[in-house]
Amino acid sequence: MTVGKVIKAGEGLMDLIDSLVKRYQVNPKEAEDIVKNNRWMNLQGAIADEPTNTTKAYKMFDQRDDGRLYPLFVDADAPIPMNEWMFAKHIKPNDKGAIDSKLGSLSYRPGFHSGTNPFATHIGGKTSRGNPDYRKYNQVWGEIEIPDDYDWYNEAMMRSRLTNAGDIDLKTAEIKDQLPIGGSYRYNTNPNVAGDWMISDRIKVNRLLERDEIKDINKQSGVADLPFLDELIKQGKVDPKKLGPTAIKQLKGAGLLDLIKYK
Repeated sequence: MTVGKVIKAGEGLMDLIDSLVKRYQVNPKEAEDIVKNNRWMNLQGAIADEPTNTTKAYKMFDQRDDGRLYPLFVDADAPIPMNEWMFAKHIKPNDKGAIDSKLGSLSYRPGFHSGTNPFATHIGGKTSRGNPDYRKYNQVWGEIEIPDDYDWYNEAMMRSRLTNAGDIDLKTAEIKDQLPIGGSYRYNTNPNVAGDWMISDRIKVNRLLERDEIKDINKQSGVADLPFLDELIKQGKVDPKKLGPTAIKQLKGAGLLDLIKYK
């Protein structure tokens, strides 16, 4: 891990400003203020084309009819390329201190969010009212790389608060005032839940995972992602005659409407 140094006057200031504007889409006036006043840590990481050290992670995408990958909720219309580094956009919080998304306001933690395992049981389709119980066909898992050149994890832990019992409140071990430039950190609100979120300033999607790969990777950690709708039907865990319109639309889009007559 490298430790960022303080930027000195005249030391590549324009390169840093230009990188913040072009790569992270920071407002030019704000970028100038960030650099000249050393408001963000590890600014040198912003001008690195590729990280020296990386770590593997997994991220779910929305694969649309055009075949391209998109974020699920935040900045959802910005396509994510394959096999090249994609920088996170600097999106400022709303008046509630949160970030706007297709789901409404979400907690503000700048950067791309991924995971140490390809599972997200809180996101998915619903065969009926209640919690998500199946993986939508347009929701695909990608094996990605994220940078690991700067120790943002310890920085996040240093910023955390303590509980009344004197323990670290993991919900507060986060970076909220800037993008984690040139690195990433693990975030987990519940130490009893397997797997962590990974928050980074950039990602590179290496490939998409097949169903069996997802199951095998998760099995090694004792977790499981949601099953696909056709798996639920074939396993007899859902009555196809009671599927709602959204679930039926999913089957139709995947060319699996014949499963409604399964059995």
